[in-house]
Amino acid sequence: MLNYYEAVEELDSYIMLEWSAKDIDVRAPENDDIQTKTAVKNYSKKLAKVNYYEARLVNSFKHKEKGLSNKEIKFLEENGVDIETYRNREKFLKIQSLFDPNINLYKGEKNAIIFEVQKRLVTLGYNITIDGVYRIETLKAIKTFEEKNNLLADGYIDALSLELLFK
Repeated sequence: MLNYYEAVEELDSYIMLEWSAKDIDVRAPENDDIQTKTAVKNYSKKLAKVNYYEARLVNSFKHKEKGLSNKEIKFLEENGVDIETYRNREKFLKIQSLFDPNINLYKGEKNAIIFEVQKRLVTLGYNITIDGVYRIETLKAIKTFEEKNNLLADGYIDALSLELLFK
């Protein structure tokens, strides 16, 4: 907030200085000379800075109304996403690192990626066992998920299915 007030003060001081010392009204210039153009350009930069801080404050206020904390708002401003979206993306990247498209998963196989996919399918409402074993019920659940999402419904985990599953 301090940056906003400093930017406003800097803008006001600049306007007054240009008006009193150089007789240039940067908000409504009357001349088209180099000195006036330079002054108006500097004014525009300072005004843009004020508008930037003002927009951040307005956004911050809106986020506060939604119940976000200062820490969450700062994270959102710095990263462009909220904490939950960021954490979900990080989780997906970890799960994605477990996936090897060169390894085909077969019935009865057990591994961590199957376990994570089963957990996600249960979260999405599928009624399957979460044990990390690639059973017929897992294959059918994946196939149903793929059908619902207009993917090739083969029941096997691939990169696209995995991405949509953890979206």
